[in-house]
This record gives sequence, C-alpha cells and structure tokens, in this order.
Amino acid sequence: MKGLVTNQNEDSMLKMFAAAQRLYRDAKLIYSIYSGLSLLIAVSTVIVATAVRSSEHIIDLISFIVTMLYYICIKGAIKHKVVQAAKTQEEIDVKLFGLEWNDQLVGHRVPREVISRASRRFGLRNLESLKDWYPDVSDVPYPASVLICQQSNLSWDHHQRQQYTYILIGAVCIIAFGDIAWMWVSNLPIRDALLEQFVPVISLLLFGIDGIRHNRQLIVQKKAIHEEVLNLIESKIMDRDFEVSVCRRIQDKIYQTRTEPIFVPEWFYRMTKRRLQMDMVDAARDYEKLIQGH
Repeated sequence: MKGLVTNQNEDSMLKMFAAAQRLYRDAKLIYSIYSGLSLLIAVSTVIVATAVRSSEHIIDLISFIVTMLYYICIKGAIKHKVVQAAKTQEEIDVKLFGLEWNDQLVGHRVPREVISRASRRFGLRNLESLKDWYPDVSDVPYPASVLICQQSNLSWDHHQRQQYTYILIGAVCIIAFGDIAWMWVSNLPIRDALLEQFVPVISLLLFGIDGIRHNRQLIVQKKAIHEEVLNLIESKIMDRDFEVSVCRRIQDKIYQTRTEPIFVPEWFYRMTKRRLQMDMVDAARDYEKLIQGH
C-alpha cells in the first residue's frame, strides 16, 4: 500500500492531522482546566471550612455549583470538540484507506475553515512530529494493509487508556483516603467533618470515578474491535476474496469510539507516545510477515 505510506506525509494530510490533534487538545484543555479548578476548590474549601466553622452552607453551595457546571456546560463543550476531532480523523482515514464516507453514521464533514483554523493553531512548524502516523505497510496487499493500520490505532489507544486508568484509580484513592485521614486528625464531630471536609471533595471524587468508569467501558469496546481485527489478520481470509467493506465496518466501530469524550491528558499522551510508537512499528512488521506467509 505505497499510497498510504507516501500520502500520509503530504502537506495537506499533515494539516488534517494537525487539525484533528488541535481539536482533541482543545477538549483536553477544557477537561484539564476543570480538573485543576475542582482540585483547587476542593482543597481551598476544606481549609476554609476548618478555619471558619460557619461556612458550611457556602461550601455546600460551591460544591453543588461545581458539580452542576460540569454536567450542564463543560461536558457538552468537550463532546463538541471531540466529535469535530473524530470527524476530521475519519476524513483522514477515508482518504488514506480508500474507504467510502459513511453519511448516515458520521454526517457532514467538518467545515474547511474549522480545519484550517485548527491546523494553524496547532502550529505549522510542528507538522514534522505528525509524520508516519501509521506504520509502513507498503509491502502488504490492499486492503489487508488497512487492517494493520486499524489494528495499530486500536492497540495504541486501549493500552494507553489502560495505563492512564490505573493513574486515575490511584489519584481517587489518594484523595479519598487523604480526606478521611484529614477528618480523623481534625477531631471534629462526624456531622461537621462530613459537611466541612468531605462534601467539598465530592465533585472531584465523582469526576474521577466517572473518568475511571467511562475509560473502562471504552477499553472493553476497543479491545473487542481489536480482537476482531486480529482474527481477520490471522485467519486465512487473506487468501480468499477480502472485501473492502470489511474494513469499512471496522472503521465505523472505530469512529464511534472516537466520538466518546473520554481521553487521556496531553501530558500522559506525550509521555507514552515514543514507547507506543515503537510497539506499533514492531507489531506492524510481525503482522506483515504473517499476512505474507499466507
């Protein structure tokens, strides 16, 4: 599939990649700001509550407002950005993989001006970092080569999410047990301790638990799709009539998972990118040999 190897590094494709990444980063930025504010508010209100005993009703109100703000406003803003990013990535994949656009599932393409603006905000000088997004599958017959690229995407994503979920679980446990320990050493009556020191962190704990639950659900979905792709790669289907429609069906499932506003923070993505990139390349070589052996 020589076209994919060369086309994915063309300027027009790199700008599309840049736009998708910028839109995803916008969603991550909103998510990160809310997370930081929630942590700051939780810590601040616990300290204030301990120092000013009459502030319990204000604390209840602040905690309620922060929780409602996420579910009413912030969650919707994140979803909008993620869907735009998913549609942009879908357009990239359709062009590179030679697939048809699924109007019923995806709907309209992202407007050109949105993509242009997002790619400029990503930084045209950073386009080099987006080269070779997919592995080199130039020696793999089409459309089996598409399956290897889809496998790479799924494997990368669910492994990265799994690692981040462990961090989320640890963070929630530290916050919960830390707050319980703080209530213990403060030596307050149970009612006062709950109102003044536990209620303020409820929104933060719910936020973390929500992230853990949704990440786990998405990991299960992606693993199931990944297993389906692996079964196709490892079967003798490569020796028979292998329809491009099979790749389109897999792509539909991938798109649906991409539209979920659940992601890993940018700092964790960058921290794990190099290792996952090497794993992707090594796995692609192994699958290439497997397919050629058929």
